Amino acid sequence: MKKRLKTEMERRRKAEKLVASRKPATQAQLLGGPDFEEGPYCAMKEDEFLDAIENECDRLEQEEEEAEKRAQSIGSLDTSDSLSTCQVEESRFMQELEGKLTETLRYCYEDVTQAWSAVHEDGDMKVYRRDLEEGGVVLDPLKAIHTVQGVTAFELTHYFFEEKYRLQWEGTLDSFSVLERLNADTVIMHQVHKRVWPSSQRDVVFISHRRRLPPHCPEKERGSGYIVANCSTEHDKDPNVNGKYIRAKANVFMLAHTFCTAAPGEDIDRSKIYCQITYSANVNPGGWAPPSVVRAVSKREYPKFLRRFSQFVAKQTEASEIQFGPDDTEDLVPSPELSDDEELVKSESE
Repeated sequence: MKKRLKTEMERRRKAEKLVASRKPATQAQLLGGPDFEEGPYCAMKEDEFLDAIENECDRLEQEEEEAEKRAQSIGSLDTSDSLSTCQVEESRFMQELEGKLTETLRYCYEDVTQAWSAVHEDGDMKVYRRDLEEGGVVLDPLKAIHTVQGVTAFELTHYFFEEKYRLQWEGTLDSFSVLERLNADTVIMHQVHKRVWPSSQRDVVFISHRRRLPPHCPEKERGSGYIVANCSTEHDKDPNVNGKYIRAKANVFMLAHTFCTAAPGEDIDRSKIYCQITYSANVNPGGWAPPSVVRAVSKREYPKFLRRFSQFVAKQTEASEIQFGPDDTEDLVPSPELSDDEELVKSESE
């Protein structure tokens, strides 16, 4: 009896092993058809769709990490590029951008207690979201606040704006091209993002612009602030004329200010400076991705992107001379005089 039971258990073990070995192939065959891809008639449930997206994101993340290990440093930062202040050439594109810049600066400096909900916190990084849907499409504005030690606002926005570095820190990109360069600080680009199965592949055409800003919080702030704006637009040289990709639309802003902890007259090194980032993004992914999936993926990917990009800039600048930016003052901006009411508000917030 014991021998027969042992034989049956061995047969069962082999059968389970065989089923387990064939299950992934069977699943791949079942989910390979158009009914199991993003679309109005997708047969996948939302939780299955999300699981598939997250598994694919994990795979892409592993590929990014392997590529990072093979990548080599690009060298010192080139500061020969010029930066505009508030005077930019008049064009249809710049007129589109100006209104968005004004609105975004208001959002970036807005108190997070005003209609923003915290969705992620990791050390000195905090991510906030406003729930917004239009016609069933998730348009949630996201705002992330992060501090990067040892880099300046000029350095950080330099690497975010200059397209020659983009493939080294943006792991979601498949390819990109420059459609038109309006001036040294403004370029129109087309980007194709990697496909994350079962979602469809997406692209975006956007105007990218960088400019210098006056200090916002002068206490201990050094030099100018800088902002990079990447805003969706249309262009005559758009390569996606046949609709090969789903067109996403996005307004993304990277705002940065430099702070210094050194005492007046003290030598400044990278251990005594840090950059405070406000990253704002409002993305319409287009297509038919379920709202719950869009929110879950955004919550996961935005902090990962900011952490990856910050580490990239820190690595590129760690051995180079500190760059505060052209025409920036060498002296710390003096603290402003506060009224009695402002002093009271400041003391209560502390």
